[in-house]
Amino acid sequence: MATVTEAEYQTMQTHSFLDKVYGGNVKNLVSTLLRQDILSADELKEIETFWRKENE
Repeated sequence: MATVTEAEYQTMQTHSFLDKVYGGNVKNLVSTLLRQDILSADELKEIETFWRKENE
């Protein structure tokens, strides 16, 4: 029996949720989070900073 790590499980579940609820469109997910005040502007900036560092 193969086991998966917690990180692998989270990744699979995230992809599944994104595909089912948002048709795989991350932009729509983030837009919803911002409109519903679930994700703050500061948190979005943190994500942008993280993304830039990951892609350097």
